[in-house]
Amino acid sequence: MARLRIGAAFGGLALALAGCMTPAEISGDARLQAVLAGGDVVLRPSGGYCVDADSLSAPPQQGGESGGEQGGNFALVASCESLSGYPLPQRAEPGVISVSVSGPQVAGLPDAAALAGSLGAELVDAAPDAILLRAGPGAEAGQRPALFWRALFVVNARVVGVALYGPENSPLAGVAGRRVVMRLIDDIRAATPQRPAFATDESADGAETL
Repeated sequence: MARLRIGAAFGGLALALAGCMTPAEISGDARLQAVLAGGDVVLRPSGGYCVDADSLSAPPQQGGESGGEQGGNFALVASCESLSGYPLPQRAEPGVISVSVSGPQVAGLPDAAALAGSLGAELVDAAPDAILLRAGPGAEAGQRPALFWRALFVVNARVVGVALYGPENSPLAGVAGRRVVMRLIDDIRAATPQRPAFATDESADGAETL
């Protein structure tokens, strides 16, 4: 299902764009923010990227204490231009980012080296609360768009998984893609209110997992 969603969102990047629109007026499938995992994770991309409203894994509801679209544990992010159909002053490199949120965690992140080996990926950076991987040439072979980068990080005792996809020969395969992923991690951490540990533990019942 996630692969189908990624393909559909990436196809939208070829839309013909016309007119002009300010960020506050973004419409269509583009959303500036999504509240995931019952509010434990707030997704608010920057740099010309927006949330694809159609990708939210729960029916969106207006409002909520965090002031954004309410979603489940999954969302797609793409350029605001491609999702809204209007050119914007800040343009983003064409690509699609999937964001998945686990249920509340106890053990934290997996061993970084073991994870990289199991995925056939290059371990680029590892910290107690974040892992950055560059996808290897054999990763999800034949998939279009291509998978370039993966990241796992912890927010409010949940593991957030990020995967960046783009067209072949895209700058996102290199340093530009790393910057996009790292900026999205910073965006999520900055937008997400820190929950007390007991509040996250109480939400464990019925939570989805990666």
